[in-house]
Amino acid sequence: EDQGDCNDNPDDGGSLIGPGAIEVAVNAEGEPELIDNDCDGIVDEGIEPCPTDLLVGDGFAFAAAIEVCHQTIQANFSANMDTRGQNILPGYGNVYVPFVGPTLAVLSNGIAIDANDPAFVFQSADFSVSNPDPDSAVTGNVQDLSSITLSLQVPSNANSFSFDFNFMSIEFPEYVGDVFDDTFLALLESEAFTGNVSFDSLGNQMSINAGFMDVCAIGLAASCTGEDDLIGTGFEVTPETPTVAEIDGGGTGWLTTTAPVIPGEKIKITFLIYDDGTDIFGIPDHVLNSTVLIDNFRWGIEEVDGPVTVD
Repeated sequence: EDQGDCNDNPDDGGSLIGPGAIEVAVNAEGEPELIDNDCDGIVDEGIEPCPTDLLVGDGFAFAAAIEVCHQTIQANFSANMDTRGQNILPGYGNVYVPFVGPTLAVLSNGIAIDANDPAFVFQSADFSVSNPDPDSAVTGNVQDLSSITLSLQVPSNANSFSFDFNFMSIEFPEYVGDVFDDTFLALLESEAFTGNVSFDSLGNQMSINAGFMDVCAIGLAASCTGEDDLIGTGFEVTPETPTVAEIDGGGTGWLTTTAPVIPGEKIKITFLIYDDGTDIFGIPDHVLNSTVLIDNFRWGIEEVDGPVTVD
């Protein structure tokens, strides 16, 4: 039960303790905090699980799948996207499973299912949807864009947030350095930072040209460490077939993005994945797809200097 602001001492936490705060189990020194941060009469009770009975096409179901349901004000998919480009799944491929809760969220510029699904088709499906959405910050020769925008209420004691993601593409490594470049962005609108928050150490946005592309068959590229984790995803090396020449693929494995926010503000974060680039004949890229898994959104009480993405 909400007890109002339970912090009687303004010098001992201030807005960091109140009904708008989140529970903090340990302090900056890694010791148990033992404070009722959110004034509900319970100390360190953890976060209430998100609902699991929402429809897949509901934006709030996407928010619940990545564990940010309690702070979500609005959740809207792009009006122009093909609905097959988003999904909520208990896992992806033979290895990738949720960090928290029973499901993870999937966005794709193809069909957002893995190779274990009976409905799976080779990763070249074309939605034939010309994008971007008029309200999107993305410009250029964008095709088959799938995106969702979450409007979030930042807890009064949160100075940052983090989420985990895993980008995979069938365009790797054939089109590295080419004009075709499937891309994943996480666009933040905050008083602390506005712009894309997921990029490699050189500032490259997340695509097949990012430095994190190392989950791939050994020998496929210099960075490849092995493709065992890709088995069942549809992004592993495929055998030659009568209709499709041998197609390779690769991924980043799980990465974590952390970005700054202002305590108590309202923010927007838009997750997007799309085809990008135009060939020498002026034809935009609309095949050979990519997928991103998103999971484990969480708030942080520590301040950060700016967005960063790490393994």
